[in-house]
Amino acid sequence: MGFLDFIKDLFTGKNWLESERAAQNHNGSSTSIDRSQLSADELYLHLKKQFYAFSFSYYPKAIFSGVSSADAFIQAPAALKSEGLVMLLNGFNNSGGQLEAGDFERCGVDVFEGLVEGRAVMVVSFPDTDLPKDVLFLGAYMVAVVYDNPGFTNPGYFVLSQRPMGGGASVRRVSAEGMNINCGEGPDPELGAEAFAKAVMALLKRV
Repeated sequence: MGFLDFIKDLFTGKNWLESERAAQNHNGSSTSIDRSQLSADELYLHLKKQFYAFSFSYYPKAIFSGVSSADAFIQAPAALKSEGLVMLLNGFNNSGGQLEAGDFERCGVDVFEGLVEGRAVMVVSFPDTDLPKDVLFLGAYMVAVVYDNPGFTNPGYFVLSQRPMGGGASVRRVSAEGMNINCGEGPDPELGAEAFAKAVMALLKRV
């Protein structure tokens, strides 16, 4: 399967199981990685692939299915967010992922949370996601989980990711049924998590 065929299949409504298998096959997460044998560039690519699988596969499933570690992460006070990330990480690894406890800190993963236009929002940012042009892989910049109110009900799940063609970023909405929907152009990732949260709010007003 060619790269563009993979992208088309991945983003046109496959169910959870098919999408996860496609992500694992593409990202190499179904095969154990010996990090001691990786160069710095290879390790960087490995981590970006893992963050992508986390963003589009494990994390949305955890959010929509009410996995306790996801609920604990969302609702934990700021001081405990790093502990919550480790809980999510453990669940991800149990599902076939390959991240280590220090990977979030090593890559400077950041968490933004607050009320935006009356809705509870959490954004997890993965920095430095752009990869060399000769690497056929799309990275995830940020994940936003949006709730109707501070009571953490009715979540909406959005990813700011690299566009497959033409550069820039796009906003993708992942539904509880596993549908992956292209919602159009997104903000420049360098504008930060709050800008992405506001873009998601503007999107929600149009639907």
